[in-house]
Amino acid sequence: MAVQLTRRGALSLLLFLTPAVMPTWYAGSGYYPDESYNEVYAEEVPQAPALDYREMRCHALPLITSGTYTCTNGVLLDSRCDYSCSSGYHLEGDRSRICMEDGRWSGGEPVCVDIDPPKIRCPHSREKMAEPEKLTARVYWDPPLVKDSADGTITRVTLRGPEPGSHFPEGEHVIRYTAYDRAYNRASCKFIVKVQAMKINVNVNSAAGLLDQFYEKRRLLIISAPDPSNRYYKMQISMLQQSICGLDLRHVSIIELVGQPPQEVGRIREQQLSASIIEELRQFQRLTRSYFNMVLIDKQGIDRERYMEPVTPEEIFTFIDDYLLSNQELTQRQMQRDICE
Repeated sequence: MAVQLTRRGALSLLLFLTPAVMPTWYAGSGYYPDESYNEVYAEEVPQAPALDYREMRCHALPLITSGTYTCTNGVLLDSRCDYSCSSGYHLEGDRSRICMEDGRWSGGEPVCVDIDPPKIRCPHSREKMAEPEKLTARVYWDPPLVKDSADGTITRVTLRGPEPGSHFPEGEHVIRYTAYDRAYNRASCKFIVKVQAMKINVNVNSAAGLLDQFYEKRRLLIISAPDPSNRYYKMQISMLQQSICGLDLRHVSIIELVGQPPQEVGRIREQQLSASIIEELRQFQRLTRSYFNMVLIDKQGIDRERYMEPVTPEEIFTFIDDYLLSNQELTQRQMQRDICE
């Protein structure tokens, strides 16, 4: 009997409290009643994600060879790092990188590249007379001055041409040096060695005595014109004056025979020829005073080519290079092909 009363009292108390509890739990506490079972359940409220108060960072950028970088805010978010290269180097790739939200740097790692050639300075060109009774001269010079604009390292310097202290034959000789740095950049310089092996004596008794001085040493280009105002003569002389280097390179001397007696002029550069020598040269080479004509004579004194009109120096040079050069001259021409550029 007592047990039954106790159960009834508990049930009455539950029924009494239920109206008061249900609104409170259901209205916002996260709890609600299950009507079918008359049981109370607690609803789990989702929790907000935990905030990460640590600062976002990127890894430290590696140093680049021959260069450096500076950053606005170290390795923190939005920090910008600007790259630069040492003197003599050029930057290839991204110049700036930014620390992004995912912890990575934007862009890619640049490189510093040495693209500047070395600096090289050759000795000055020089001229020397051949030794007495010889056709050659010994010529010396100091090595070129070489400097690399990047890391200062010169890997090698090459010489194209005879060594200092060599014996040089008459004529002009190009000496070329080329310097290479560690990045295989190169720079070249050149200078000229000019050797004079003979001085022409115009005070001779005959044309034969004059021509003998050129035998096996020089080629001759004898130009004849009726007067200095002759159109062909002026055209030819103008072209040849612009090609003195090519003429000297091929050992060609020019003799001019211009005008009519008694005002006729004969000269080898600044040296004047006598009237008798002029007349003998005309007869010996069959050069008329009536019109422009020109003859090319080789080192053996043989008439090799005649011209009745002006020709370009290139035509003359081609003929000499193709038909008149000795093996030694051919070798020198290959070494000196760009001397007159």
